Amino acid sequence: MKSLLLFVALCAAIAATSTLSFAQPDSLWSRPYGGASQDYATHVIQDADGGYVVSGWTASYGAGSWDAWMIKTNAVGDTSWCRTFGGTGEDVANCVGRTTDGGYFLVGYFYYLGATLGQFWLAKIDADGNTLWSRTYGGWSSEYALWGQQTADGGYILVGATSSYGAGGSDIWLLKTNASGDSLWSRTFGGSLNENGWCVVQTTDGGYIISGTLRSFGHSDGDFWLIKTDAAGNQVWERSWNNAGLNVSYAVVQARDSGYVFTGISNW
Repeated sequence: MKSLLLFVALCAAIAATSTLSFAQPDSLWSRPYGGASQDYATHVIQDADGGYVVSGWTASYGAGSWDAWMIKTNAVGDTSWCRTFGGTGEDVANCVGRTTDGGYFLVGYFYYLGATLGQFWLAKIDADGNTLWSRTYGGWSSEYALWGQQTADGGYILVGATSSYGAGGSDIWLLKTNASGDSLWSRTFGGSLNENGWCVVQTTDGGYIISGTLRSFGHSDGDFWLIKTDAAGNQVWERSWNNAGLNVSYAVVQARDSGYVFTGISNW
């Protein structure tokens, strides 16, 4: 049995003369969550009450082979409630976030009603874990939403990959909705090979910054890729870093100086 594990650690930074060193983190507590089959965590946030909210997927519970899974805990990791979402297919929650009304949103993908191809999935959840609404987005082929954020207007921005639209095998897909989850616009980025969008953040100018993986245009091994858009999703600029082997930028944030910091994996 594989169980979802939530682990909270405390790191203490200790300055000595002119050199900054870091103590080993002290484990405060850990909790496993799961059943008789495989259960995975994808994202965790700290809630307003000091507890935690975890997204992921479970093969132990729910209606299908995988179901999207959401767990609410108190401040020491004891389960307050959990919910599953999905049908008979493989359904995954890749991201969870707080909404301005005190509820939550989930972003991931659904093999909707047992279909063989995935679609972007966005759900609005109230403070007690009840589904207020659920939306799927996609075309004739496969779509996978990997990250999302509530935007300043109360709507949502989602990013991932699409095989239904765009120029190639799969393109980065950026999708904007209103507060009710209705699609307002979408944009694709990529070429003839396979691109993935791993993270999107709304920037201080109202646009968006996307981190992902670029394989087209001579980057076939896979390279770091940042894309800056305006508020309507139109590309303002893009930058890639071409190094030997696979390079994937999983997360990006806007820094205080209005630049950007991204993290990922590299075969440097």
